[in-house]
Order: sequence, then structure tokens, then C-alpha cells
Amino acid sequence: MPLTHGNTIAAWPIPYLLSVGTIRELNTRPEDALTESGVKISRREVITVMEAASTADRNAIGELRETIATKPYHQALG
Repeated sequence: MPLTHGNTIAAWPIPYLLSVGTIRELNTRPEDALTESGVKISRREVITVMEAASTADRNAIGELRETIATKPYHQALG
């Protein structure tokens, strides 16, 4: 997570990209939204997205979003 205080642009990519992954899962399994377990992305994907977003520059966020929207990010890496 960004080490700076306040509402900066550096603070937004991680929650944004995690929400893209969650929406991907919701589109894949909409019926799970009505269950007790709900719709989630894996812990492994969360960690991988956090690492990528914390080192990515502003121009790379769109590319990360496109990748995450199609498949779990840790699987897209190889």
C-alpha cells in the first residue's frame, strides 16, 4: 500500500483493480452473490494484484485492468 498520507492517486489502483477482479468473478458466477460465501477473488490474486499495482506507473493501470478483467492476475502471469 502507498506509504503517503492522504487521498492521492497512488492510493486508488489497488482497490480499483481488486474490484475489477471481483466483478469478473461476479459475471462468471452471479448465483454466488446470493450465497453465504459470496463472490470473492482468491487471496493469491489479491497479493499478486497488490504487488503489481504498488510498482506500476499510472500508464500501466489500464493494461492491468484489461488483464484482470479476463482472468485471475496470478494465472495470467504464467
